Amino acid sequence: MVTAAPAVERSAYAAALRDFWRRYVRSRTAVIGLAIVGGLAVVAVLAPVLAPYEPTATSLADLRPPGAGGHPLGTDDLGRDILSGVIWGARVSLVVGVTAAATAVLIGIVLGALAGYYGRWADAVLMRITELFQTIPRFVLALLVVALFGRGLEKLVLVIGLLA
Repeated sequence: MVTAAPAVERSAYAAALRDFWRRYVRSRTAVIGLAIVGGLAVVAVLAPVLAPYEPTATSLADLRPPGAGGHPLGTDDLGRDILSGVIWGARVSLVVGVTAAATAVLIGIVLGALAGYYGRWADAVLMRITELFQTIPRFVLALLVVALFGRGLEKLVLVIGLLA
């Protein structure tokens, strides 16, 4: 059976959260950043509704300028609508960013717990491994992973998560 936290702890937590939110709202750049990320998240979630065309659908209307033929941002060399590509690309970018950050946090928690539990020798070994990953150029490692394991979002997320 889980016991409830004492009222004092809950009120202290609630006060700290209110204090954080007050300071956060006073920061203009933080609010603007939150609005941008929130807007991109809404666009990503509503991509099937907002995109005027399928992002990979090709047509004979290649290299059209913005606004021509019902394409607000124009078309690329294969006749694909650029606005649709940007809207659907927001979805992929947010998924990759959030999952890569979650992967990095998970790896960091596990390695930090191991280093803290086992002490000096584990800390030294894990630190050397971390430094090794930091010295490898990210692009070279990404190319190596793609060459060895093939392409895919999972591999991209794993590489970004490992290097973060």
